[in-house]
Order: sequence, then C-alpha cells, then structure tokens
Amino acid sequence: MRPRDYLLDLANHPNLRWVRPLLERIPLVRRIYSGWVRTHPIDRLYRTETSGTIPVAQLGVDAAIIPFIKAYGGSQPSIVRAALSVLPGLERYNFIDLGCGKGRALIVAAQFPFRRILGVELSPNLVRIARANMEKVRQHHPAASHIEVVEGNAVNFLLPAGKIVLFLYHSFGEQLISELLKNIERGLARDIEHLFLVYYNPVWGTLFDRSRLLGRWYAEVLPYDPEELGFGPGKEETLVIWQIVRGALQPHHGDRNRRIVVDMDLENAYLSR
Repeated sequence: MRPRDYLLDLANHPNLRWVRPLLERIPLVRRIYSGWVRTHPIDRLYRTETSGTIPVAQLGVDAAIIPFIKAYGGSQPSIVRAALSVLPGLERYNFIDLGCGKGRALIVAAQFPFRRILGVELSPNLVRIARANMEKVRQHHPAASHIEVVEGNAVNFLLPAGKIVLFLYHSFGEQLISELLKNIERGLARDIEHLFLVYYNPVWGTLFDRSRLLGRWYAEVLPYDPEELGFGPGKEETLVIWQIVRGALQPHHGDRNRRIVVDMDLENAYLSR
C-alpha cells in the first residue's frame, strides 16, 4: 500500500477517529487530504465527528443491501441550512433525515424550531457516532433536547402523522428510492397532513417528479459558504424540494421545474439552464 493510501485509511478508520486531528497538523500530510477527509468546520465548532468517508463495506450492514446503498460522506451544512430556510412554519413540522449517517444534517436542523428532529440510519456503526454527536450538539442547543437517532431501515420507516420535513441526501440507489417513494405515498394516503421532501443531490429525483401525490416546491443550485470551500466535492450543490399535492402551499420558487440532469459517472445531479 502506498504511504498516501495508508494515511487516508488511518484518517477514515471508524475506530481511529482521534488520528485525523493529529495527522492534520503535519503540513505534508494535510496537503494529500481531500475535502471529504479533512475535519470539517462544523466539527471544529461542535467538537463532533461527521468528517471523512466510510466505504459501504465498513458500515456493518447486511451484505445483501450493500449493492443498493452509498458510502458515507457528509452533506454541506450551508446547503442544508439554505434549504430549511425557505420552508415556512417549521415550528409545526417534524424533521426526519432518512439515512442520517453521522448526523450532520441533524446538527443543522437543531438550529431551527422543529417540533421533533429524528435521524434514521441502517448502519449500527454510524448510529453510534451520530448519537454521540447529538449529545454534544445538545450542549450548544439545549432547546433541541428532542433530537433522536434510531437504527432502522430508512426506506421502510413508518412516517408519523402530522407535518413532516423529510431530508434525503444521495444515500440510496434507484431501487431503494423507488421503494422509499412507495412508502412515502402510503403515508400521504393515511394521516400525513403536509410534507416537504428535501432531496440534496437528487440523482433519482425524476422518480419523485413522476409521483401524482408530489409536486415541485423549489429547485436551485446552491453555493457553499466560503468557509466550506475545499471540504466537499465542488463549490455548489443541487437541491430540489417537493411537497404534497393535497393541500399544497403556494410554490416558493418560480424556476422550480427545471429538468434534473445527472452525470452517473460522478453521481451528481444538475439543473438544466
């Protein structure tokens, strides 16, 4: 193994998370780290651990599901924050992150007045990290004592009644997104009063566009905050929000129906001009 690969494996190893801050102090080592690997500013602020990437094989999930899920990588807080900022009446909504990973989006959600904040994650390894992170977040946001991380299958998670903001990063392949959509539609047919679906990097967003129960609310390419440049795959990200058609609120964004274009080699979604 090349020295570079060895150092990157050390930095990402789930049982050696203390190694990364030490290695980052060495200039030569720091230069080889990608933005995914270096300690993210949000972790420096909260003393949490949401940085790095974890391959699917190290997530500790059933081997049968490995082909259908993606490796762990954290979303950019500025993108999540911008998305939640356009949604109205959040004090009446529950926030649910499906496939919450280490909980970075939950940390951002704690800055908003949600009734309840819930992360659902299949990987027991990531659940342990996310729960530890939430304990640290509560020290900064005492009012966010209602944050919870549960271990379970996000695709089949029983959605609660009332008003919901569902958050989804590009965590699942096409088959699981199709199953998730069916689960959402079952919930919409029962007792969900209103729902926003926030899809960050909507690689399979066309599946939600085809649903007769969902309609576009917002679509935009959002820039990273300056402090986040160099800590992700680029400088901006695509984000699309859908809402329930029944009892729909006035759409927020006039240019919301731009076509989603996907580069499957990079697994990145873009909006047509």
